[in-house]
Amino acid sequence: MPDAPEGRKHEVLQLFKDWHHPIPALIESTEQSTIMKNDARDRQPLERWGQGRVTLLGDAAHPITPNVGQGACMAIEDAACLVKSVLAAPSMAAGFGAYEAMRRRRTASVGRQSRQIGAIGQWQNRWMVSGRNFVTRLVLSRTAEMRLNAVYAYEA
Repeated sequence: MPDAPEGRKHEVLQLFKDWHHPIPALIESTEQSTIMKNDARDRQPLERWGQGRVTLLGDAAHPITPNVGQGACMAIEDAACLVKSVLAAPSMAAGFGAYEAMRRRRTASVGRQSRQIGAIGQWQNRWMVSGRNFVTRLVLSRTAEMRLNAVYAYEA
């Protein structure tokens, strides 16, 4: 997304203008050239993570938006499963194939969950936002806890 015509610093100041002290003052005192903007991007996971004796893990194979805070966790799980698969396999290629088969379903599930939460979080219609916030306060805190337990209970 391009910067606002007034510049990146102005854009950030507008986003944080109502925040508590010292946030707006810190932004104001920051040199505009040092304010970085890195848009989050999403894409579907690769159909195949590797070939022969080469494979990928983490975001290289299955990027996950930051909405559930699991991107780095998925990469760590990948590494653990990769080691387990390679040690149990007769060859590197077989180990890499077993690792991918072991991880594909879980990483796809966490990626879908992250995209769904991100989409809901981006709603802008005030009625939809009010409804989302109401339901979240009343119901989803328990549901989210149960879903996160499924994420955290995974054993590689």
